[in-house]
Amino acid sequence: MRKELDKVIQISSMTAIVVVLEKMLEGIPNVQLTVVLLMSFIYFLSLPESLLLATAYTLLDILLGGISLYAIPMIIAWNFFALVVYFAKGKLKTLLVIGLLYPIFYSVLLGLPYIYALNIDIRAYFIADIPFTAVFMIANFLTILWLYPVITKTLGNYMGEGI
Repeated sequence: MRKELDKVIQISSMTAIVVVLEKMLEGIPNVQLTVVLLMSFIYFLSLPESLLLATAYTLLDILLGGISLYAIPMIIAWNFFALVVYFAKGKLKTLLVIGLLYPIFYSVLLGLPYIYALNIDIRAYFIADIPFTAVFMIANFLTILWLYPVITKTLGNYMGEGI
């Protein structure tokens, strides 16, 4: 029982860290530490725990940001992210590729409901989104490259699972 409680507290703390740091950086569009933090935390979690972390983060983000057409696509996108990252954990080059490609997937998945519901021209929507997606891609690449090794090593030492 104690071990399960410790894991729930650990995942709750991870979720809080991701959400707080995301909210602190929300003034800079698509520059955040969410991707690198989730990648680092997933390194230490099982697959069900990783999916729980992604779901908890997404639900809290939706509640704080407001429920919209983004809600279901966000849950799908971040759980897919957790799944892919889980199987690539520890492989920096693979994680860098994920960090570069995920913003494209995220943009498409979150854009489709609005394109359909508001009858927006699909080309115009995605052309307008290019700068934001590009910033998201670059921010992911740099934060993963610079911070992922440091965060996982620090967490490994803290959690007694030296890397």
